[in-house]
Amino acid sequence: MKEEVKDISPVVKQLEVTISADSIGNEIEKFYFDLRKTAKIKGFRPGKVPRAVLERIYKKQVEGEVISKLVSDSYETAIKETNILPVSPPIIDTPKFAPEKDFTYTARVEVAPALDLKGDYLGIEAEQEKLEVTEEDVNQYLEQIRAYHAQLKTVEEDRSIRSGDFVVIDYAGTIEKEPLKGGKVLDRLIEITPESFLPGFTNQLIGLRSGANREIVVTTPEDFGQKEFAGKTITFDVTIKEIKEKITPPLDDNFARDVGEFETLAVLKDHLKTEITRREEERIRSTMYNNLLQKILENNPFDVPPSLVERQTEFLIYHARSQMTNQGIKMDSSPMMNRELKEAYRPIAEFQVKRSFLLSDIAKREGIEVDPSEIKAYLKNMSPDAEEDSEQHSGQEAKDRIKSKVLEEKTLAFLAEKAKLISVDRKKS
Repeated sequence: MKEEVKDISPVVKQLEVTISADSIGNEIEKFYFDLRKTAKIKGFRPGKVPRAVLERIYKKQVEGEVISKLVSDSYETAIKETNILPVSPPIIDTPKFAPEKDFTYTARVEVAPALDLKGDYLGIEAEQEKLEVTEEDVNQYLEQIRAYHAQLKTVEEDRSIRSGDFVVIDYAGTIEKEPLKGGKVLDRLIEITPESFLPGFTNQLIGLRSGANREIVVTTPEDFGQKEFAGKTITFDVTIKEIKEKITPPLDDNFARDVGEFETLAVLKDHLKTEITRREEERIRSTMYNNLLQKILENNPFDVPPSLVERQTEFLIYHARSQMTNQGIKMDSSPMMNRELKEAYRPIAEFQVKRSFLLSDIAKREGIEVDPSEIKAYLKNMSPDAEEDSEQHSGQEAKDRIKSKVLEEKTLAFLAEKAKLISVDRKKS
């Protein structure tokens, strides 16, 4: 067996493996030898079927199984011989088998980036917001809880759609007379706000009544995020099926008791201030960490395996959809929505993948390690029972994931300790 490695990119390698004709021939002989023992062919006793008869019946099957086995075995050997450490399954190209000739196949594999941190990653200057929790913050959080406990109620009175309503619609769209991919979309729930759906769409629903059918035309801006729709005119055939309005509960002591074990609204507000403070501390720290990492990445750019970015993008989308489902919100699964989600989450996914490789590399350079006591402390901070649950129910993969998380947090804390942090006022959202 011979191997040759070609660099396709810093994170993609092509492995070319050649298996000698003799090796293939020997493996084929073994297959036929075993096959002769088990083959049941009319007119021949078990173990006495001539080779020519076996070849006439099983030739393609034997050659296919031999090549499959040799590729599988040789690939594992080849990546060890060439010191390749794949981070994803290979894409293998197997040409047509030619008898009595050497067999060469290629395997394209993604590998971890080789980081060369030339730019200094210690002593980085970064902003850190001051911790500030105001009465306005508490009231805004209270309104969020109130909105969470709100219910969508079908409008019974005979009225038209207003701003802030929710509507259930069916629609089908065309772009320059060509139907949009995905066909007709049914039972799409849309909030009547300017940010919902495409620009200029929802304001054309205002004033319509349940049961109405209307053609709606929108023209997207030239810099629209989805390039295939940028600067295009899209026509929708829309049917209004239902109008809903959000009913929120009143803010009083009864509300406080309904949302938790709080005797009064004042007690609930005190609890919320403590919770907001904790969240703000985490947000400020996380933002500062990300600012540090962004600057390090700007000084040390590197590529990451595309499949890992794709996998992380899909995970983020799945997580977002799960959250929406848990909140009782039905998400559109049309191709248009899927493209929107991918475009929104791909940059985040790419940063997260780069962050993981970067922190792992810095931890190795600085000799940062995690001991069992730090993992226990991390689990205790998560929940009182987390440590016990982890020991009883988590497999090795889950334990490795927790260890990696703790190592990342420890490395980030190390970078922050070495950084030049500039205190700034909180940035209003």
